[in-house]
Amino acid sequence: MGTAVELFMETLEWFKDHYDEHEYWNESDVACALWDRMRRRNAELGFPFSIRSQFRPTRGNRGDIVDLAVLDPAGNVLVVIEVKYEPSPIRKGVIQKHGNCGHLLPAHKPVSVSRTDIEKVIECVDAGNARLGFAVFIDEGSLHHSHVLARQIPDGSMWHRLGRTAVKGHDVSILVYRYPITPESGPIPCDS
Repeated sequence: MGTAVELFMETLEWFKDHYDEHEYWNESDVACALWDRMRRRNAELGFPFSIRSQFRPTRGNRGDIVDLAVLDPAGNVLVVIEVKYEPSPIRKGVIQKHGNCGHLLPAHKPVSVSRTDIEKVIECVDAGNARLGFAVFIDEGSLHHSHVLARQIPDGSMWHRLGRTAVKGHDVSILVYRYPITPESGPIPCDS
């Protein structure tokens, strides 16, 4: 492992393997678990990255805040990550926030949603504020996974099925979108 992207992908694999060990109530809980794992692995592996939470990748005090960002030692944003989370409908006392895919998939976006997380990471990368972006959607009850056809998710997206978790019994699916889809610039090196 030698890149910021691999650090995130390893963190995502860890997240899937250890899903039942944490209690998630909202997107901030998920982002915090990912941030903490990335930060710890970054230190363990001696990487020079800075892992930021609730970070503004633009210079100055304007522009969007992303859930997570990986920066090189010079402060350049290598990777931005946006997180969405929909709790399982079998959980009591948890409000279902995202009844449709409008917050996630551009093709399903209602008028009330200005931009999806996918559009946000595309804009961030295209504006030169990051080299690569991910939008991650945790579908704890797999409601969206079962209703969204493969042709409805944008290129660069992939569903990861955890299936039913052992401890809590949630049927978890994770949609991961990567932009750019084919990184012509090659991998992001560890020493960049």
